[in-house]
Amino acid sequence: DRIADQVTAGSPAPVFHDRVVSPSFVPDVVEATQFVIRHRPAHGVYHCVNTGHATWLDVGREIARCLGLPESAVTAVSVRDVPMRAARPQYAALDNSKLAAAGFSNDDLAAALPRTGSDVNDVIAQPAESVAVTVLGAARVLEAARRADADQVVLASTVWVYAATHGDVVDEETPF
Repeated sequence: DRIADQVTAGSPAPVFHDRVVSPSFVPDVVEATQFVIRHRPAHGVYHCVNTGHATWLDVGREIARCLGLPESAVTAVSVRDVPMRAARPQYAALDNSKLAAAGFSNDDLAAALPRTGSDVNDVIAQPAESVAVTVLGAARVLEAARRADADQVVLASTVWVYAATHGDVVDEETPF
């Protein structure tokens, strides 16, 4: 993680104070995904994210705290001041009400955010393994589904699939 890498290297990490996101604790995403697999609600997109939202500045401060560093380890910057290689929505907090309507409620972001710091430490400790689990794991699931002629695949992704969206609500009906 860029934020953790920079703050552990002793450089203040620039983080957006005006970009709203819905980070999620991986075990919570797994639990929500398992719910979708087991209960098979109607086909479609389900945002398996924690309930609530925060700015990257809030997230960066929590990462610093989890690493035993002061809040000053992160520096607030504006989205408008940073050139991006690809379009990113300024408001990228995903709405999970469709998942809730299907019968699953995920932890509130405020309860989950302190737990995300342990994931950061795992990624710092084993970056190659983290990439392998994410990328190769998805490829293996898709290959196994192809070989088994599966009629359904549940794929966990990130908010980046909504890179071109604008507005203050990103729900399951928002186009990719």
